[in-house]
Amino acid sequence: MNGLFRYFLRAGIGAVTGAVASLFLPCPSALAVQPYDTILNPVDGETYSAAVTVQFLAIDADSDFCTATVEFSKDSGSTWLTATLSGTSVISNLYCPTLGDTKTVVWLSKTDLPDTITSRVQLRIAVADASGTGPADTTQNIGIDNEKPALVTGVQAVANLSGAETGVYVTWNTSAAPDSSGYHVFRSATTDSRLSSRINASLLVDTRGCLDTTASQGDSQFYYVVASDTHGNLSDSSALWSAPNVDVVKAVSADSSAPTGRPRPGDTVVYSITVRNNGYAPAKGVVVYDYLPANTVFADSSTAASAQSGWSIEYRVTGGGGEDVWQTPMADSATMVRFTRNNRMDPSTATPSDTLTLKIIVK
Repeated sequence: MNGLFRYFLRAGIGAVTGAVASLFLPCPSALAVQPYDTILNPVDGETYSAAVTVQFLAIDADSDFCTATVEFSKDSGSTWLTATLSGTSVISNLYCPTLGDTKTVVWLSKTDLPDTITSRVQLRIAVADASGTGPADTTQNIGIDNEKPALVTGVQAVANLSGAETGVYVTWNTSAAPDSSGYHVFRSATTDSRLSSRINASLLVDTRGCLDTTASQGDSQFYYVVASDTHGNLSDSSALWSAPNVDVVKAVSADSSAPTGRPRPGDTVVYSITVRNNGYAPAKGVVVYDYLPANTVFADSSTAASAQSGWSIEYRVTGGGGEDVWQTPMADSATMVRFTRNNRMDPSTATPSDTLTLKIIVK
């Protein structure tokens, strides 16, 4: 019956006489009913950031396929703008059954409201089918926090060359923002931060520094730090800070007994150790270790006479309990020498290289 009732109209009572007219009226159950929706998320009064998950219950008495419209307002509903949704969000050809079905889309709030913090944003969703658009559902005010944290300042990178540890210490000034949650540290081999890689596996919290143990000594490294807040907003990159590039070269000196030949027992071998900071930042705590070759003994050690250097020399011997002991006097039983630069080492553009001298005698 295609949803229509057919009625016959006739004059008088009894047998039909004369012309008969027919009239088609819609069946009540076939009347077109527009779809409607109920917003489930975001929740009124809550604050969101960046990608906002939006869920709504779409209902249509006719169980039609519908199209949804998602809009936002930042002026209490005076103006409505189309919300930018993620590429995976589907708002067309939505099956809307009589009992309703929950639909999910993602609103890219940072695209529509960049670097913005406000507590007066509303969302509105309307669902339409072939019969028209149903009544829209509108949230009360929700908060949006897409504001970037302040730039991180005071970034410094210093080579760690003490003891068995290697790497670069990176420090910075902590953020004073009340919603600060932590930091990310990035490293690059060039001044182009786009070519950088993050050195921390997870957010660095409750700290103002970290040790980059993956940095290769002898390579120039550039670091910058990014702050994160409780909503996941990231600050712009801090100013780049370059780590020192400490280079050590050891060579046989011409002062040796046989500088170009093979040394024999009783010969003296003099090593010249050149230490230079080829990086772009000062190096602190520079320590150079050198083992004593087999079948030799230390004869003498010295450092460049420089008021800026402040090198000290120590020798490792075995203590009475079998432990390693570092001492200033040279001893025949010493197996290693340690040169420690007590002052910072500026880049080679400002400070010439330091020269350490190590003299040994072949047994």
